[in-house]
Amino acid sequence: MNKMVVWFHSFPEESEVIIEAKLLEQINVSAFRAASENHRAKKLFSGHFNEFIDFVSKEKSYSDVEIILPANEVLLTKVTIPSKSRNRIMQALPFILDENLINNIDKQHFALGNISSEQCNIAIISNYIFDTIYNQFKALMLPVSNMSSEIFKLPWCQDKWSFAFLRENVLIRTGAQSGLAINVNNVDFVFRLLLNNSMPDENHNSTSESEDDTAESNNEQHDAKTGIPDSIVIYAHENADNIKKITSIADEYLIATEVVKGSLLEFAIDDTSLLKGQQNTDLNGINLLQGKYHASSFKPVKIPFVKSLAAVFSLWLLTQIFFMGYQWTSTHNELNKLDEQLESLYFKTFPDSRRLIDMRAQTENQFKQLKKNSASNSSFFGLLGLVGEEIHRNKDIKINSLRYNDGVLQADIVSKGFIFNKLKSILKNKHNLIVEEKSSSRVAGEVRSVLNFKANKF
Repeated sequence: MNKMVVWFHSFPEESEVIIEAKLLEQINVSAFRAASENHRAKKLFSGHFNEFIDFVSKEKSYSDVEIILPANEVLLTKVTIPSKSRNRIMQALPFILDENLINNIDKQHFALGNISSEQCNIAIISNYIFDTIYNQFKALMLPVSNMSSEIFKLPWCQDKWSFAFLRENVLIRTGAQSGLAINVNNVDFVFRLLLNNSMPDENHNSTSESEDDTAESNNEQHDAKTGIPDSIVIYAHENADNIKKITSIADEYLIATEVVKGSLLEFAIDDTSLLKGQQNTDLNGINLLQGKYHASSFKPVKIPFVKSLAAVFSLWLLTQIFFMGYQWTSTHNELNKLDEQLESLYFKTFPDSRRLIDMRAQTENQFKQLKKNSASNSSFFGLLGLVGEEIHRNKDIKINSLRYNDGVLQADIVSKGFIFNKLKSILKNKHNLIVEEKSSSRVAGEVRSVLNFKANKF
């Protein structure tokens, strides 16, 4: 098969407001002839995308094209789904993700990956980027069969994570269809966060009941419950400091590490030798064409028996409308319940509020007021930092609630004994704070106190 791989290296920021012609001038790409049994991979082009269009117009035709997009443009996540029907999942995604995405959900393209149990892997990319690239290849009559994130060019094996340094980013592949791209300066924080949020796989050491399970089912099971990996592989030329950060954190979690010298391009396209001997290796990931677009052909398909098909289609359409209505009603009810819970939480957090009109705007305004003059000891955050530090040191103190008004922080606390005098002495001598006891009472062997804290301005 005459296959070409086109790797998009980066997109300019705020691409949605850039004129399309200018956008293409700012995109750098590399093109390769994919390796086959008879030929090694060969680099065909490297430069701006506009120049690539001129280049490919003069080249011989290709029967298949794979597109690789920058990892930081493709969000990989997992959602709880109402059904295993791919059509119903696509219909429900806007409702499921509406509150979880910062960007406008109407401007995003979604693609579905593996579906296991009640969860589904999905990939999300800007509609503008997806449409621009897809339509360019369509205009060039180049049949695209796969469009995915460069994260999926990293090798992956079960219970083993892969790291690669690419430009200013670190790519981390955590599963057959999961991973993320982070700035190289944040690698230590994010790696530690990933490990802390990964629950251990209880069935990791159990024996499989059948030795004939396919690699696909293993990948689905692993993505359903990732867990801390047994080992990690780091692909890099240099970045010695960041490699040291990763390996030192891995040592804390008793994770074995291996460093492979080489770039992502080298082991993903130019040479497959690094993949030899690795079982359950899966480079497919999530194909972005499994969403709005399909990769079969650019030519229209002629369908016989139009009248019969129209009847079947009408029946199918009525069924889909019914299920969509049912799904919308269920989702709408869930959103109403969530709104009620959020309102209750808002009034509990800000009890002085009398009514709620715009929750987001009012909450942002409340936090702006709390952040006001945050450098001063009389601000909410200033008092909270000084008082919280001392309360945190005493393990016998539990905070029931906090209130702040006009430079006074009021805390409702429960302790094993009367701690008013101790707190008053410490905070006055150490931070020059005034501590006032509003009330105290003993209940079931514990002391409940309401204390006011404010800065001494003299």
